[in-house]
Amino acid sequence: MTAQAEAVRADLSRLRQELAALHEEESTSHAHGLRNANEKLLIAALDARKVAETAKESLAGLIVSSQRDVLTNTPNRALTLERLENAIGMATRHNAQMAVLFVDIDHLKLINDSLGHAAGDAALQLAARRLESMVRSTDTVSRHGGDEFVVLLSELSQPGDAADIALKMLEALAIPTQVGGHVLSLTASIGISIFPLDASTGPQLIEHADEAMYVVKRLGGSRVGFHEPTHELIASSRPKLSGQPSMAQLKQANEQLVMTALAAHQLKDLADDARDNEIKFLAMVAHELRSPLTAIQLAADMLSLGYIEEAPPNKLKKIIEDEVQHLVYLIEDLLDVSRISTGKLRMELSEVDVGAVLEKAVETGIPGMMERSQTIDARLSSRPIFVRGSKVRLRQIFSNLLDNASKYTPMGGHIDVSMEAVGDEVLIVVSDNGIGIPTHALPHIFDLFVQEVGALRLHSGGLGIGLALVRELVAAHQGTVSAQSSGRNQGSKFIITLPTILAARRSLDPVKITGPSDR
Repeated sequence: MTAQAEAVRADLSRLRQELAALHEEESTSHAHGLRNANEKLLIAALDARKVAETAKESLAGLIVSSQRDVLTNTPNRALTLERLENAIGMATRHNAQMAVLFVDIDHLKLINDSLGHAAGDAALQLAARRLESMVRSTDTVSRHGGDEFVVLLSELSQPGDAADIALKMLEALAIPTQVGGHVLSLTASIGISIFPLDASTGPQLIEHADEAMYVVKRLGGSRVGFHEPTHELIASSRPKLSGQPSMAQLKQANEQLVMTALAAHQLKDLADDARDNEIKFLAMVAHELRSPLTAIQLAADMLSLGYIEEAPPNKLKKIIEDEVQHLVYLIEDLLDVSRISTGKLRMELSEVDVGAVLEKAVETGIPGMMERSQTIDARLSSRPIFVRGSKVRLRQIFSNLLDNASKYTPMGGHIDVSMEAVGDEVLIVVSDNGIGIPTHALPHIFDLFVQEVGALRLHSGGLGIGLALVRELVAAHQGTVSAQSSGRNQGSKFIITLPTILAARRSLDPVKITGPSDR
């Protein structure tokens, strides 16, 4: 799909140049050349339609693949963190415990070096299937990166339950299997953290489990360890079940069955909601891609039929150029989402003056704000503040936020941009006095394909991708982004923090960029 989009973009660029040349010509061959250009425009419009259809067909797979690890087909980090928060919430409601297992496959580098990366990939796929076979349907096994997996065990009665499952995982991994003509028996180091005993948030639980795994690895690997050593005493001192279960044990087992059934029902509801959202999104994408293609088709038809007096060629040419550019933006956003979700986004990193990039984004956005009679004030730094990142992607981040602020601020509104060095970080704030964000929508504002109903009344275009791209690109720069709003019609504020290369602790000399109709 990327190659098709690039080919269409090249054809349309060439055709725009030809039309510009024809516009300057005053020779008698003008009409003949215009007809030839129109025929090529029709072909380009058909090619653009094919690209749109291909994008539409790929969206269903994109939505799924954006949440899965390509190699092991396990949930990716974003989906795992979401499930972890849900598991913490469920454990809190039912006064239960849950566990995070950090699994590191031992000696995978040796497999890659001695047997090749194909064998290493096969070993990771095998490990994923073995780990999945040891957990319940309500649990989660995900690839964290490289040779590491994160396992979520929901609703445990005591820490020792997590240890039992982890030991069974070691046994399953150790079963000899033939991979690429070689017999492999995998081992792993497993660290365990328990909610709420070790931590109360998802990132902290993962961090503590990771720390426990490294302790185990330093002891030689192929074993299990808790983040808090006292949990091991709890696990080792648990009474063993006798031949006949007691009434208390039967009651506990029954409660676990009920909870499992409830969790399964909840997962089914979530799956149904996800499918409904997918259908709605596909319809929205079809509409968004159809609109520019229809305009291109109409303009091309008018050129071919010779309606020169009713619609001058220059006007039709401008319509085609604008709609082609809109189509290219839509496709590029979809491709960026695909690249991020599959781990194929490539950035050329260097030392970048973030203030210069932000200033350029502000200057580029001013003409569009002038069309809406909006004003903008920007307080930037007169001294360079460097971050390690991609100048292109940083520009994309700032432009998306500025465009978003302008789109959802009514005519005559105002936008503020500021930049401030705070310790070893730089803080960039984009705020407006626009329509704001309702309280119920604020937690989901950075989710993929999400658009708030009130925002659609002011600006109905777009796919709900821009802010999701901002979040992922900021994360790729080791930064954070957050949104604030006091509610509908109370304006919005987006705050980005990025780590700096040179700590800019000195005070900033403000430089003011004034937009149209400064107030």
